[in-house]
Amino acid sequence: MITEREVDILNIIVGEYVSTVQPVGSKQIASHLLKEVSSATIRNDMADLEEEGYIVRPHISAGGVPSNNGYRRHVASLDQTAKEPPASDRELILKKLRPSVRDIEKFVKTAGQCLADLVQNVVVITYPVSEKQRLVHFDLVKVNSTDALLVLVLPERRIKTVTVKFHSTISQDQMTFVASRLNGLFSGKNQFQIRFQHVSLSPTETSIIDALLSIMNGEEATRFDLHVAGVKYLLAQPEFTGQTASGVVGALEDSIGIALVLAGALKSGSQVLIGDDLHSDPLRPCSLVTARYGVADEVTGMIGIIGPTRMQYGRSIALIRSVSLVMNDLLAEQYGGRV
Repeated sequence: MITEREVDILNIIVGEYVSTVQPVGSKQIASHLLKEVSSATIRNDMADLEEEGYIVRPHISAGGVPSNNGYRRHVASLDQTAKEPPASDRELILKKLRPSVRDIEKFVKTAGQCLADLVQNVVVITYPVSEKQRLVHFDLVKVNSTDALLVLVLPERRIKTVTVKFHSTISQDQMTFVASRLNGLFSGKNQFQIRFQHVSLSPTETSIIDALLSIMNGEEATRFDLHVAGVKYLLAQPEFTGQTASGVVGALEDSIGIALVLAGALKSGSQVLIGDDLHSDPLRPCSLVTARYGVADEVTGMIGIIGPTRMQYGRSIALIRSVSLVMNDLLAEQYGGRV
């Protein structure tokens, strides 16, 4: 158990080390404390922090460097005001994101780059998807006597097309009738409900449903599609050189792995993961700050900041919150939903 003053000292050590990447000594700490405290007392407090595992020191007279547990204790000590996004940042983010909201790919990329520029670290952001891909509607357009173009409408107003081949000739009127029947049976259902609904289907209808499910399976995989921005900021950090940099960049190229880390963090309710919390050897030198964005019952995506454990946690939490809130508001305007 550490004292209130020791928490203050730990936070000073974190702040100074984040800025300078140098061990923090008692004189530096004394200059930041609100109450005058002797260097001997500060050194005793630092010894307690070291014993508790919050800082590390090469020797007793050396300055302190935060450990991963020290960063975790620092994050836990941040008050709510430290995590609140400044109004000026929110206005800047809104100005940058609003023009692109009608183009979802551009919108996601703009949001990622905007946040990366603000935090000077890597940002990973998934494209928004429905929690379950649902069939909204589909049409069949005759191509020739045995082929039809299937036009499928999915959530997020996305349209997908595929050619369906039939075993016998079929007219446009027959296609329209079959499409009307299948839309009535399956509209609003996800791929699992469609696949396992006990309905008698003709060979023609089976061909159509197989084509629908093929598209929906492919779309389900897009929940792991993500955009990475700000790699140049990561590589400029002194922690990331040689094999360490190569390992982190390699991990960032594994979109499914990164998306699963994001999803795991959000599911567990942990907004900040530090070092070993990420359960990834290449990402062990890193920390991750996460948030979710989207519109309730419509679409959701995930966003994360990846940087060294020596991260400005308060600012990162505030800015990712600001970006996610702006994205929520802009998407809600498009979908007419609640965030």
